[in-house]
Amino acid sequence: MEKRLKNQRLRQSLFTSKRRRLKLKSLRAMKNSTQSVLEGDTYQSKIGIEEDLDLEDIDLTPVSFPKDGSEIIFDLETTGLARTSDIIQIAAASGDEEFSIYMTPTTEISIGASEATGLTYVGGVLKHRGQAVSCVTPQEGLSQFLNFIKKFSKPILVGHNIQSFDLPVLINQLSRYKLYTDFQKTVFGFIDTLKVAKRTWKRPEVENYKQETLVRTFLDLKYDAHNALADVQSLQRLYKKMMANCLLSSDLFTLNYYACKQSLDPLVKDKVISSQTMKKLLQCSLSLPKLRSIHKRDTFNGIRNVFVEQCEGTKVPRISKSKAVIDKLITYLNT
Repeated sequence: MEKRLKNQRLRQSLFTSKRRRLKLKSLRAMKNSTQSVLEGDTYQSKIGIEEDLDLEDIDLTPVSFPKDGSEIIFDLETTGLARTSDIIQIAAASGDEEFSIYMTPTTEISIGASEATGLTYVGGVLKHRGQAVSCVTPQEGLSQFLNFIKKFSKPILVGHNIQSFDLPVLINQLSRYKLYTDFQKTVFGFIDTLKVAKRTWKRPEVENYKQETLVRTFLDLKYDAHNALADVQSLQRLYKKMMANCLLSSDLFTLNYYACKQSLDPLVKDKVISSQTMKKLLQCSLSLPKLRSIHKRDTFNGIRNVFVEQCEGTKVPRISKSKAVIDKLITYLNT
């Protein structure tokens, strides 16, 4: 026992052991400091009396896939390429269940959209390649779409290029007809297969990342592209066969992404942060208001500690350990 104690004391007196103890102490202090700025005024005197205490709990945990989630492939056809365009067809599918509906537009269908989809709207009649189709009002069509996805447990909407186009259009239309809150409560998250494809297949393995090209390349299948239901059916096959096993936790995002991105876009435009840094901030749902709260709680080390803290189970910093990146953001927050 004496020999073991002697060897233990000898090891503890070594320079490497002392340096490790200091490092662990520093990491514990940083973790405690980080938790402090994330949790706010959680416990202190007069916590139930003061009215101006900062009680917001900032959660940086990335969204993860639910065990009982249901993946629903969906697609839109619109009157144009603007995010304020009307939806004229919406389709969705999960397993063997399918949904497809046409909706009357409130604006003209652009020439480009008409050529791509084959849809025209003249004299109050919606036609697909010259044949009249049954359609409903936008509010009725969106309500039916919501009722379809409500049938599934924790629905995750999956689509191609939805993060940049389909979802902003859908959110705009749902907001217009007072259905956005219901949608927000219903949907668990989203997956953009364009991002999955770009990460999974590198050129020249694929000519481009259009859905039609991917389906032709990997399924050897041609289909009626730009028909929402045909797009959904082909993507469902591609996703099930080629993509479902390639997903990462970072592929899943929520509606918070858009509010967070909107707050950070000016920082990228003014070159305060890079687009790569913004992507990491978005994964943690760190919006500009949250960054301001963190900085206010600890103006010296708040941002730094949150940025450099290692992700759980890895040695990778949460955002960045670059002093230049951190200092530039702190300078911006101080103005």
